[in-house]
Amino acid sequence: MKYGFGLMICFVIMACAVTKHPSNENSGMKYLILHPAIRIVDFDPLGQVYILDENDRLSKYDTTGQLLSHVVNNNLGEAHSLDVGNPFKTFVFYRDQQTILIYDRTLSEIQRIRLSEWGLHDVTAACLSPDNALWVFNGTNRVLVKLDDHGNALLTSDPFDIIGPGSPRPDFIYDIDQYLLLKESNHPISVFDDFGKFLYNTDINKDTLFSVCTKYIVTGSGKSIQMYDITKRKYEAPVFLKENVGESRIYLSGGRYYVADGKGIYRVNSE
Repeated sequence: MKYGFGLMICFVIMACAVTKHPSNENSGMKYLILHPAIRIVDFDPLGQVYILDENDRLSKYDTTGQLLSHVVNNNLGEAHSLDVGNPFKTFVFYRDQQTILIYDRTLSEIQRIRLSEWGLHDVTAACLSPDNALWVFNGTNRVLVKLDDHGNALLTSDPFDIIGPGSPRPDFIYDIDQYLLLKESNHPISVFDDFGKFLYNTDINKDTLFSVCTKYIVTGSGKSIQMYDITKRKYEAPVFLKENVGESRIYLSGGRYYVADGKGIYRVNSE
């Protein structure tokens, strides 16, 4: 996933959007999108918003918050991760069923990959690369592998038992062009290059909510945002918000900040 964790996983939006939805009277917030029971949010490079909810309904919205299309898949269990870094290919990974679904821009299914047919039976994390290959973590061999669309290995990392990254059995992979971020629950985020070579572990707190935008890992709570620069391996100066967002996940796109809560998605302003 190039943006936001699921997230986890980038983890991204948007031109200025005037919502056509009513504001919430209790919070005083004007929601770009009213959508309860959000489980996963992602934003594509065109500023379109994708939401996976607790009913495994995948919904796609334009930059004004208008619903474009939706799809429900109830025969594969709960979706584990979502990747919309390519606005023409929406990637959904069903880890329990070791199956990947790829949809087109209208959310019509165009490919269903059963990883067992490629000899893979313990893939813990997966995402789509910018060149339309797949990154997967092979839990059997404990390696990061880049696969073509026929399941052939293009690149393979050194075994994780040897290189010892902070995320030894990752739950999520995010491809952000020249970097890969790997995240396992209760472990630090590990950074690899786009050839599958381990670079370093971040010092981001193990249980911190985060999203990913271009070269940044975005964290924060309350009224402040921390921007971790992956290239420079350090935090930039904190950003302070006008609104208190509590413990909700914060997303960044086009210099604007968005928050997803139990009611939907709304924009917040910096001071």
